Amino acid sequence: MSAKAMLEGPYDPVTGLMNDDLRVAGLLPLTEPYTALGYDFNDLPMAGGDVIDPSVLTVSGPDAIVDWVILELRESSVGTEPRAIRCALIQRDGDIVDLDGISPVRMPQTFTNYRLGIAHRNHMGVVGDLPNGSYFEVTAVDFTDPGLVLFGADPRSASGSVMLLRAGDTSFNDEVIYVGPNNDRDPILSLIGGTVPTAIATGYHREDINMDGVVKYVGSANDRDPILFSIGGTVPTMVRPHVFRRPTF
Repeated sequence: MSAKAMLEGPYDPVTGLMNDDLRVAGLLPLTEPYTALGYDFNDLPMAGGDVIDPSVLTVSGPDAIVDWVILELRESSVGTEPRAIRCALIQRDGDIVDLDGISPVRMPQTFTNYRLGIAHRNHMGVVGDLPNGSYFEVTAVDFTDPGLVLFGADPRSASGSVMLLRAGDTSFNDEVIYVGPNNDRDPILSLIGGTVPTAIATGYHREDINMDGVVKYVGSANDRDPILFSIGGTVPTMVRPHVFRRPTF
C-alpha cells in the first residue's frame, strides 16, 4: 500500500519537507513506540512490536525517516474496528514506507471495500470517507491532497495547497485541548519539571510537538503554541474534536 502524509509539527513550508531532527540527533527508537503508548493492536497479524535495522536511519535527504506512524485498514463503515494495522515509517517528503525504509507498506490482508486511516503519536489521525471501493481503485492514498475526502469536519490544516495532519495531541487521545481537563498543554510543563516554564527537556517525547528533539514551554520554537494554533489560535477554550475515532476493542 502506497500512502503519503505530512505532519504539521515538523513541516517546513519553505522546503516542502518535514524536519528529521529526531533522526539526526539519534533519538528515533528502533522499536515502534505505539505499544508503549497503549495503542491496542488487538493481536492482529503483523501489528505491533516492530523493530527496524539501525541502517534504516542512516539515510539522509528527502527519503530520511522522520518518525513512526500507524496505518489502519477499516472496512467500509467509518468507525468500525480495523481489520489490519501496520506500524510504518514516514519520510521527510511524506512517503509512508515499510520497515526497510523504502518499500510500500505491506498489509497482512486486503479488502475490496475499505477506508485507510493514519495515526501519529502527537498529531491527530484521519480516516478516509470515500465511497466503498474507492481506495481499491487507486494505487496510492495521498493525505496531503486537498481533494481527498476524509471523515469529520476540517480534519487537517493547510499550508498553501498542502494538507497536514494537525499537531498538538500530546495525550494521544484524538483530541487537541488547550485548557481545562485532559488538556494537551499541561503535559509539556510537567515534562520540563512543572515549575520553571523556561526549562527544557531533550529526547524522544510526544510532548515535542515540532519534533526537533527539544521540549519547550515558552520561547522560540516552543511546543505550547502549536496546540493553540491547532484549535484556532484565538479562543483558548476551543477544542479540536476527534476525527480518527480510534476503536476500543
